[in-house]
Amino acid sequence: MKKLTILMASFILLAALGNSENLQTYGSKQTTPADPVRQAILTSDFDTFSQIATTIAPDSLDRYLTYAAGICNPYRRPLVGDNAKPVCQKENNAKIIQVLANMGAKSNKIQFFIDQGYSLFRAKTIVSDLKEWNSMAVPYVVAKIDKCLVALTQMQEADDKKPNYYVYADVWRNNNCSTSNYEISYDTISNSEERKIYPFIGTDKESVQKEFGATPTIYDHPSQYREVLTYKKTKERTDGIHYTIEEYDYIFTIDRGVVTKIKRIHVSSTDSTGQTKEIDQEKLKENQKQVQQHYTGKPMGKREGRLATR
Repeated sequence: MKKLTILMASFILLAALGNSENLQTYGSKQTTPADPVRQAILTSDFDTFSQIATTIAPDSLDRYLTYAAGICNPYRRPLVGDNAKPVCQKENNAKIIQVLANMGAKSNKIQFFIDQGYSLFRAKTIVSDLKEWNSMAVPYVVAKIDKCLVALTQMQEADDKKPNYYVYADVWRNNNCSTSNYEISYDTISNSEERKIYPFIGTDKESVQKEFGATPTIYDHPSQYREVLTYKKTKERTDGIHYTIEEYDYIFTIDRGVVTKIKRIHVSSTDSTGQTKEIDQEKLKENQKQVQQHYTGKPMGKREGRLATR
């Protein structure tokens, strides 16, 4: 009986702690003062931010830049320490980012994620994030951050129908850039198999051929400086009783020797009876939207715009 009483008392204490004001959850009361710099960024209060910007320690600049870049993300969820709803006032947000960039703030992060119905492998940078969320801030960041990150963003979107589409691939190659030089994170919906594909972004034709084969299933040369290598691969999946054979196309776009885009198309699925089903790509995209909504709380939206050359 004594043990039961102690156990019940523990439950009551945990419940009390769970409801205490010490939990700094979104919209809850806080017993510790809010960080004034963070608060000004969160609410797009440029006047207050400009008055206190000089108090920011040099080793905190990068952190504040990352925080500011996410304020206008429509899929943003509350972060620990947020005590108000974010205010996406794009002009003020851009000015805050400009001040931070001018003070020396940089970003050394890349997020790998898969888009377009689990098919397009991408390497997101702060530039691509701002292109999507607040394009007004892009020029301030581009002018200050690592040229390799700018090149990585732009070369993935290069249109070979436009003149000099390959210049960012040249910058990437000529400066010996590599995604391995940066802090890497992964989208929550990426699996371990997909994570083996991401590192090929920014590598060369020889790296692809070493892994997938010297002779691609399909070779295309759509423009003077662009090659496209397609490898058809099959994978057998089994639950011990039944099996299916999945067919995929791995498509590598290579601009002047640099891998700038990777797509993986799930083509078909053949079951143990020999029946083949073509994969509906639109259904895959819709499925990904639902998964994205599960993780973010909001549906996927349209990208805001592109820097003239996410």
